[in-house]
Amino acid sequence: MPVPGGANLPYSAAKLKQILEERVSAPLEVVIVKNAWTVLRQTRFKDGRRRVRVHEIFLDAPIDVLLAIGDWVRKPTKAANLVLDTYVLGCHDRIRALTPPTPIRTRGKNIDLAPIFLKLQKQYFEKTIDCNITFGDAPGASRRGRRAIQYGVYDSVKKLIRIHPVLDEPWISRAFVEFIVFHEMLHAALGVEIDLDGRRAHHPPRFRALERAFDRYEEARKWEDVNFNKILRAAREVTQIR
Repeated sequence: MPVPGGANLPYSAAKLKQILEERVSAPLEVVIVKNAWTVLRQTRFKDGRRRVRVHEIFLDAPIDVLLAIGDWVRKPTKAANLVLDTYVLGCHDRIRALTPPTPIRTRGKNIDLAPIFLKLQKQYFEKTIDCNITFGDAPGASRRGRRAIQYGVYDSVKKLIRIHPVLDEPWISRAFVEFIVFHEMLHAALGVEIDLDGRRAHHPPRFRALERAFDRYEEARKWEDVNFNKILRAAREVTQIR
């Protein structure tokens, strides 16, 4: 396979669309994007239309990578996901260079994430986690509705952990904040596994087992169970660290 990331002559958006439509055997609306959070995304509409958002790094990808996109659009497989994940991993520096840097805000009004991160690095990861951490803006409504909240997220392209600003509220349990940071550090350490059906497994059994190694796991989980509704109410009012 040619080296990922610029070693091949670039395709036009029209040519990429043609290749994907031939592979899928269906018309597609192909949108080229240039950001760190959408590398590939497919939307299926009720009228049968399909919209595929494709990062511009794929415009000079090897043909086997483009065919893997087509397979992913048609029905994700383990083989296609492996090809795509390998290519995207090799393009992380390019994607990072195309994306404006994220401001790092570790200190809130009540919580400083930096010493928590350093403590967990030393206690659980032998200082091997190579990423930054910041309070982010509130991520908005979950697909699961208003009864869910994303406390944190690990961005493998930017090598950045973002923590929901609601966790800076003064009544939030310190054990719970540390658990959420630990959870995202596990994502940074383990990456994403591909299951037997070719789908990304963000929380496979190995992840869940390691998650329980956190020494205040039961305390953090019980506190969340008791306070979940209060967290949701507060999260609707908090947008960012001031």
